[in-house]
Amino acid sequence: MYNEYVFQNEVVEDDKLHSLLFDAFYRDLCAIGVEGFKQIRKTKEKKIETLKRVIQYYESVEEYERCVFVKQVLDEIS
Repeated sequence: MYNEYVFQNEVVEDDKLHSLLFDAFYRDLCAIGVEGFKQIRKTKEKKIETLKRVIQYYESVEEYERCVFVKQVLDEIS
């Protein structure tokens, strides 16, 4: 489910579900790392858009350590 939500910008009304979906994406991103993320079957543009969306979310909830990691991934694929 988070694949569609995070990568396709689906809207979820429930804040808790919103948080859970981003957290699931973040855990998976940590597990696969930059090289694994590069292998995902999405366009580079879609990957960049997704990472920016994740950064924006974590900045809004003041999870700055997570922002740093996601920004590092973004820098590596840009």
